[in-house]
Amino acid sequence: MSAKQIYYLDSDHVIAYIHDVPRNKDLGSAFRDFISRRGTKKGINFVLPQVAVGEVINYIVNENKVDKTKRKDLMVALVELIQDLNIDLKPATRESLEIARWLLGKENFTDTTDAIILSQALCDPNSKYLLTSDSVLTGSELIMSICKGEKRDKKSKEFVEQFIDRKNSKLRIQPVTNL
Repeated sequence: MSAKQIYYLDSDHVIAYIHDVPRNKDLGSAFRDFISRRGTKKGINFVLPQVAVGEVINYIVNENKVDKTKRKDLMVALVELIQDLNIDLKPATRESLEIARWLLGKENFTDTTDAIILSQALCDPNSKYLLTSDSVLTGSELIMSICKGEKRDKKSKEFVEQFIDRKNSKLRIQPVTNL
């Protein structure tokens, strides 16, 4: 029996899944389709970093177009998604926080939660994908070179390798619409 593949989720995919509004429609639809085609029965484990859970709850609470009844429905949908897919909720580790701190000093990386989510996926030697549509994550040459194990920036690579064992897989960062 083959090992399960670990797919880390960014909050954007979870929000698109639970809140079916026009701006989320394509991503939510693609994520639902992916789950129905490949989901947990096909050897995939989903991980949602706890900081991403916080982002989703913050969205639910602060979304201006959502009334109290809809907020409750969105919270129920979040819990059901976590239960139905048996999503593992993971806290940040000391190592992932150190990498997040390092990432925040690089390029145009300013979002603390994105840095933590990315660093958690990087620190997990079994992670295969980080599903996100965030262009800061998907469009960074530095991040892509680290994920591929390239030597583009030797100093950066050496720093990250202090914390990460990437022998088992190379992390891919992309939205579910590209799978």
